[in-house]
Amino acid sequence: MATSLVGAQVGRPRVPLVYLDLNHFILLARARKGTAPEGYANLLSAALGAASEGRVVFPLSGEHLQEMYEITDPRQRADVADVMETLSGFVALPT
Repeated sequence: MATSLVGAQVGRPRVPLVYLDLNHFILLARARKGTAPEGYANLLSAALGAASEGRVVFPLSGEHLQEMYEITDPRQRADVADVMETLSGFVALPT
């Protein structure tokens, strides 16, 4: 029997959290395809670098899931989901 209580180590990461609304993920997905407004390609590059180096966390939320249901084009939904997966690493905010 354990001599002390053991619990899940759940807490806020020690790096900044950057919450992006779905419209930002959509624009970043468009940047990957070269169809986003000026500046989004640079933003995507910076976000990908920061996420891959562990300098920032881009968490997802339940709201993202609800809003994704409203995207009816399967190709667009897949493109957005790919960017969300890459940036978030599936880190999610508790709901």
